[in-house]
Amino acid sequence: MQLRNAPSRVVVDKVATFSYPSSIPETPIIGLDLKVQQAKKFAVTQAQQEGCLGNYRSFDSPFGNYLVPVIPTHADLIG
Repeated sequence: MQLRNAPSRVVVDKVATFSYPSSIPETPIIGLDLKVQQAKKFAVTQAQQEGCLGNYRSFDSPFGNYLVPVIPTHADLIG
């Protein structure tokens, strides 16, 4: 009987996503946290230097950081 790796359900910012088990070796938490903080600061600085004004959100992943713009909804603007 062969077992299948089932994805685990993860909720991020009220959006359900699925994460799959990985065979990638994990980096120690302390070293990873420092790298993540440095990458966030670099991404924000670079976005500001390129003239990106406004709100954006950073998503962390073992594969890199993602900086995405946050566009307010009509309800956000009224509320």
